[in-house]
Amino acid sequence: MERCPACRATLTNGSTTCRRCGCELASVMATNGKAEELLRTTMAALAEGENERAANLAAAAANLRRTPLAIALVGFAEWSIAADGRNKNSPPIAVAEKNPALSSIS
Repeated sequence: MERCPACRATLTNGSTTCRRCGCELASVMATNGKAEELLRTTMAALAEGENERAANLAAAAANLRRTPLAIALVGFAEWSIAADGRNKNSPPIAVAEKNPALSSIS
């Protein structure tokens, strides 16, 4: 964290209290750390194809810290769930049906 979330003063590395306003930063740092951990776990869940779990993890991360990455992962995980649903409900398409030029070959 580079700036105090309360007064936006520049922070020195390792500060647990803002030198300008006295804001206690340890809980903010812990929350940011938890959000980052949830985002890493989200990406691992997506890689494993656990899209619903990934969506829940990404939403939890976005609730803790609303970053562009968290918002993007929520959207991607939700899209992946929708894409899974479309793929499971779609009947298989024969190769000839996909390409009309192949349907004349028998």
